[in-house]
Amino acid sequence: GDAALTCDLLWQFMSLAAPAYGRCDDSNGTISAIFATALEDLGRAVSAAKPAAVDLADKVFAGIVANDYGQYDDLIPLMAEALGPKGLNTLKARFEAMAADPPKRAEKDARKAIGWSSRGAIYEDDRTISRHHRLVQSAMTEIADALGDVDGYIARFSAEEQANPAIAARIAERLLGAGRAPDAMAALVKAEQQRGPNGYWPDWDRVRIDTLEALGQSE
Repeated sequence: GDAALTCDLLWQFMSLAAPAYGRCDDSNGTISAIFATALEDLGRAVSAAKPAAVDLADKVFAGIVANDYGQYDDLIPLMAEALGPKGLNTLKARFEAMAADPPKRAEKDARKAIGWSSRGAIYEDDRTISRHHRLVQSAMTEIADALGDVDGYIARFSAEEQANPAIAARIAERLLGAGRAPDAMAALVKAEQQRGPNGYWPDWDRVRIDTLEALGQSE
């Protein structure tokens, strides 16, 4: 009967995910299923407790940054309604500040090799920089989506990424939802060459059909 206490306990429980994964073999998915259930419960508890948007944004930011094992996957969409525009924009500002201060590559003599590939050494600082970029990119994309900011969503993808049929389909679907069918078709065309005559991109094909119908090109 105490939604605020429920939230506190579930946030605490979710903080156990990283040490649990670090100690255990989860090849059968038992641990991930438990934390996935807890995350869903947390979403319901937050909806009931209605915490302050800025406080919730801080917790969501901390969760995403600590998402080393995927335990907080889909946290932003799950909390989007409770965050509301104020919380989402607060969260956006947090990630913009993070993007503006990326980790630096270590000096040559101080670089630490943590593995090897066919292209040579894999360095710890490269891994850290890459993770930082992916984390910010993913979060900002989800925030733009939650705010209904289609152009902001598109801006999160490079020209090369927009030429991927799967990403082009996601972009076009959002443009269609915003009533921008010509822009949706333009987004799909960017990926037409990569799709190729023998490619299998069901989402691209499905969204293209929807776009043609929206443009009145039923034939």
